[in-house]
Amino acid sequence: MMRLSEQILFLMGYGRKYFPELGELLNKPYQYSSLLPKNGRAVHRALARLKIRGEVAVQGRRDRAHYRVTREGMGRLLEMRPYLAGAKWDRKWRVVVFDIPERYRGMRAVLRRFLSSVGAGAWQRSLWVTPLAMTREIRAFIEASRLDQMAFLLEIEKIYALESKRLADKVWGLSELGQKYEGFAVECERGEKVTSTHKQMFSRLVFGDPLLPPELLPEGFARGKAMRAYRDLLGRSELTL
Repeated sequence: MMRLSEQILFLMGYGRKYFPELGELLNKPYQYSSLLPKNGRAVHRALARLKIRGEVAVQGRRDRAHYRVTREGMGRLLEMRPYLAGAKWDRKWRVVVFDIPERYRGMRAVLRRFLSSVGAGAWQRSLWVTPLAMTREIRAFIEASRLDQMAFLLEIEKIYALESKRLADKVWGLSELGQKYEGFAVECERGEKVTSTHKQMFSRLVFGDPLLPPELLPEGFARGKAMRAYRDLLGRSELTL
């Protein structure tokens, strides 16, 4: 799970691309305590750490303050989720197949953690896939780990066993995730003000979303609907203060 400072950096850096429905709130990190399950003091401390590290910069003061992610901050985001900076999906799949003996199970676990960190998902325990252009990074890791005789990377344009959307759904559980977004939207529409439950649901959904290319999402995927409903609930909460 990301630390709070990483969550703030993530929302500032990638929020407009993946959660545009949240609008101007994304530019006001001091108000993230209304968005995330953290109090204002914790948010202020986390933001101060980001500024000290030079990962965010601010112009103006108080209500006129404008925050942006710096070059150092974007570098940190690339370390956290390097696959999100990629261009449009090239319609290719990267497939990693491995057969690592039990005596090397530690390295097997390290490989799985690495694949997860670069956005790959487990189709089977020893068969991982990703639609994201991480070929160079995966190859470099396999070679540096001296696993090139036990782990193999394929780059292919079509998997005949499953249509691409069905494969993505099977690996990442996108239909279930879409249902959770739908349920979150309903809870927000029913609410009069934001509660800790809403904040927890938002955090689990947003930071657990694999953020795959839109071409792979199920029809009617409810992420946008959920974000609009949460934004509206935040607005109603301000009116009731």
